[in-house]
Amino acid sequence: MNIQIIGSTNFLKEIDTIKRFSYNCGRICYSEKDFREVQIEKIDEKLMNHMINAGHHSIFEHANLNLYMTGIPKILVMVLNNEKQYSTSEKSARYTKMSDIEPSQNEKYEKWMNIFVPEIDKIYPKIVDKKRKENITKLAKENARYMTSVFTPTKMAHTVNLRQLNFLYIQLEKFHEEHSNSENLFNRRLSQSIKEFLPYIEQFRIDGLDNQ
Repeated sequence: MNIQIIGSTNFLKEIDTIKRFSYNCGRICYSEKDFREVQIEKIDEKLMNHMINAGHHSIFEHANLNLYMTGIPKILVMVLNNEKQYSTSEKSARYTKMSDIEPSQNEKYEKWMNIFVPEIDKIYPKIVDKKRKENITKLAKENARYMTSVFTPTKMAHTVNLRQLNFLYIQLEKFHEEHSNSENLFNRRLSQSIKEFLPYIEQFRIDGLDNQ
């Protein structure tokens, strides 16, 4: 058995580089050549298009993009974290205090923190625990966050493969088109957030890489 590290997500920042890497992976299926030989051969655009049009889209799952998002509405984060495949590390409102939020939302947050802390203190097990106060505060934070808007901004690192990112783009674009003028305020606001998000990932869109 011989195992080699043939690529790292660190260099996959430009769409042309990602497509080339995905093509190299695809060539493994159609060539007798070693991977190192495939890397230096001239790309066959006809074969590349054939793989896309024939639905051989798994080759694009080898390329992962590590996205760091700030100021992204919590609800959009929830949408992204509802679709496989991904890895995500989001700022925790359970372990950290919510800050940099709208004054009206901060008012709600502080109001409920002041309500939850004494209420949790009443029912928290009466045990000798050095972290008792810390745990009460943590539980209060966890509950107070639910009293703020789901459009409250947050931040996270999100890793997603190129194939999945294209699926997301198509579905998000479709939602935006259908709900940009919706009478439903929630859908309309989410549509606006999606509109702001799409340009950031549009550069990684590949024609024909659709959800099968």
